[in-house]
Amino acid sequence: MKTLFACLFLPLLLAGSFLHAAEKWLPPPDKRWMLKLEPALERAKKENKFVYVLQTGSDWCSWCIDLEERVLSQKLFTDFAKKHLILVYLDFPTAKIPMPQEQRSYNQALRKKLNFGNGYPAAKILDANGKELFEADGYCRENIYISRLYKNLRLPNAPVFPAAGKCTLTSPKGKPVNVSVEITAWGTSPDKVDRPFSAVEEIKIAPRTRIFFKLRYQLPGKFRAALNITGMDDMRIGRNKGKKIDQSGTYLVSTILPDRLGMWHGIRCAVMPVDHNYTAKFILFDCSIQVTDQLLSQAEKNARNQRVAAYNELYGKSKFKIVKWGYSLKSINRPFVSGKTIKVKKGQNLHFKIRYQLPGKRPSVIWVESPQGYSHSASGMEAVSGELTRSVSCLAPGPRSHLLVTLRPKGLETMKYIIRIPCRVVWE
Repeated sequence: MKTLFACLFLPLLLAGSFLHAAEKWLPPPDKRWMLKLEPALERAKKENKFVYVLQTGSDWCSWCIDLEERVLSQKLFTDFAKKHLILVYLDFPTAKIPMPQEQRSYNQALRKKLNFGNGYPAAKILDANGKELFEADGYCRENIYISRLYKNLRLPNAPVFPAAGKCTLTSPKGKPVNVSVEITAWGTSPDKVDRPFSAVEEIKIAPRTRIFFKLRYQLPGKFRAALNITGMDDMRIGRNKGKKIDQSGTYLVSTILPDRLGMWHGIRCAVMPVDHNYTAKFILFDCSIQVTDQLLSQAEKNARNQRVAAYNELYGKSKFKIVKWGYSLKSINRPFVSGKTIKVKKGQNLHFKIRYQLPGKRPSVIWVESPQGYSHSASGMEAVSGELTRSVSCLAPGPRSHLLVTLRPKGLETMKYIIRIPCRVVWE
């Protein structure tokens, strides 16, 4: 039975979703990957394994690069593949890449035979006879990806991932501080937050629905901090208003889900110390939140479609350009080149100067963030055109392949317009 699980998929029509091409075609990540399906099926029969066929764009697709770097090359997946999978690499680089024509033709024919769609990255999992078992679309965090492989292949001994997380806050003037946070429950009403939240949680929810999370936390002594909940990558689900908590207890935060449909992976809890000598940290939780219109009535679907169409028509005409960047607010003087690599130190800030033009007369909040960073200058309504400065604190290890320029119109909390700009941010 064919099963589809989608983790995070963005249409390639979004502006800025392409990376600069590499100078030459790079073969698969390691020798375990094969370039032809037929010998892979033969091996699968001999070794009693499944066949994993990856559709990727190695030189232009940012999510493909993230999947390869953050999931497929990590020990959790490589150990799983060693036991259960024969890997096939189906690459579609740009025409500028000198990939052998024979391989290009083969890949195109196999793509058509396996009925791959236009989404990148995507994977088909086949049995040893070539029958499709399910399709794994998009990118998601490693724990989620592996858990769903176990689930859809009905394999025993699936790993159990913790629903709690810890981080250590550091300061040049004080001792390290250990913080632990656990998401214990979720719900759609503050009076009924009683649905257990487990690692690799799968949540289906309607657009514009307010979702509540119950946090159990522990802070040492009299240390005080604010706990903020956000989504991963381009899904910036709302944050609480910075209520300060101390010592230990439970805490309820909520957010309104966006109008845009899709599957997002992961929730991150930002621990923001009151003492600014300490560096803020993220604690990551694996889960999947699917915003779906299947939970809406037909009248609600029609109203949503009208809102989204009007919004896209208006803000699709917005113009954004990052013109300069720098490591200091006083020296944002380095020309920004799309696709370049920026090296940063852990916790270092990056500052960007944006030139923008918005249609109509509705001012908007504009911010820049990197998927592993935290944008700390997103407040304040802007004019409809001009220049502004935005900053990102790089709190988690890279690399990442893009920056996100996000626009939220005043008064439209659930509507956001996101532009992905190629830019690799890596830790030194």
